[in-house]
Amino acid sequence: MTNVIVNTIYLVICSLPYFLITGPFIPDFLVTFVAILFVIISVKERIWIYYKNKFFKLFILFYIIINLSAVVSENPFISLKTSVPYIRFALFSLAIIFIINNRKNFEIIFLKNLMVVIVVLLLDGALQYFSGESSLGWINKLFNSPLFENNYTLKMNYKIQSLFGDRGVYGSYILRFSPLLIFLIMKTNLFKKFNLLLITIFYSLFFIAIMFSGERSSLILFLILIFFNISFLKGYKIFKLLIVLFISLFFIFSLIVNKELDNRYIITTKYLILSFNQERNKNEILKLEEEDSNHIKYNSISNYVGLFRTGLLMFEDSPFFGKGPRAFKYLSADERFSPEYVNGKKIVYFNSHPHNFYIQLLAEVGIFGFLFFIFHLFAFLYACFFKVRGRNLIYKDYEVVIFSSLLIILWPFITTGNLFNNWISIFNFFLIGFFLSNLFKSNLFRLK
Repeated sequence: MTNVIVNTIYLVICSLPYFLITGPFIPDFLVTFVAILFVIISVKERIWIYYKNKFFKLFILFYIIINLSAVVSENPFISLKTSVPYIRFALFSLAIIFIINNRKNFEIIFLKNLMVVIVVLLLDGALQYFSGESSLGWINKLFNSPLFENNYTLKMNYKIQSLFGDRGVYGSYILRFSPLLIFLIMKTNLFKKFNLLLITIFYSLFFIAIMFSGERSSLILFLILIFFNISFLKGYKIFKLLIVLFISLFFIFSLIVNKELDNRYIITTKYLILSFNQERNKNEILKLEEEDSNHIKYNSISNYVGLFRTGLLMFEDSPFFGKGPRAFKYLSADERFSPEYVNGKKIVYFNSHPHNFYIQLLAEVGIFGFLFFIFHLFAFLYACFFKVRGRNLIYKDYEVVIFSSLLIILWPFITTGNLFNNWISIFNFFLIGFFLSNLFKSNLFRLK
């Protein structure tokens, strides 16, 4: 019975990179399944040590806070539907630690599966860019019927979405799994003397894929990830030089030859920065808008600013426990939280989330949840870079790489997805599980 459960957890976790392409439903079902199996085997084998580490204890405190926030919210039923089952993600991270400690070849098998998925997505992205359709788009055309529901046609002459269709998460998927792939290549040393070459090729291809996905936030976070790795990796001098040269030259060349990319990454980013102080930068904003009479490329930027301000207004209205998890989706249309007037009428910025994790924490969980999160975030960062009990948490090169995956999750000055979104949470706790697996290496974590 024990071996059946362990092998099932093993197979499900290895399959998740494939199923994450399909959307949130199947991966969330599998994560819940893994969490339940892990609880069962914990009870059966009495391996309580997994629940005694600082990560799980702190998560439980945060879990209590978000549930208190849900209980006192304006619509407890909606918030509790998100907050109560949220514990499954922490259990999923513990299951990853468990399987790494109890199956010696797990990381190698997972690496091979992840490489297959990433290579398929990179090749399919290239097909879509050069032919105008991804492989699923061509299948739809071949059968003259929409066998697959999404639109798989290349957008704006550059925007690759591959097998994800209209969901717009191709760059996000590559970004989140890229450091995990490099981490496993370094740690397992599976390719030995070809490691450096493979890492350089993958990072170069990741940059191209993310840039041509048109996802500005993903590109910025990937550049931050690269900068962090270059700064803290001890060796890999050739890799560092090649990556810096390639990214710099390719990026400049692409902006010169592709006007749409220039608009996406340079002009609209400048507009976003100016929009945070519209009165002071009024003339420069008008000048940019005059370049595009339809103002199409600036609509999303104005919306982001409006959503940030809407979230802060929710926090001001309920500063202690916020409005409750997932409440932004239902309250952002409420005129109480409208941040501005136009011609005497309130402008409402409606969305499922404010597009920033930290503003979402303030709006939905309040100051208690926000300060709890921030305090332990700084404590974690301190432990990573300064010695605690004889050593810091990141020392080896592969530890630097997996830490950088957490850095892109936690980076505050960027637009993000929904903190409580199932699909995003799976990625976040996937990476947390692999990071923590380096800390929890002991015979105590193994089955007897």
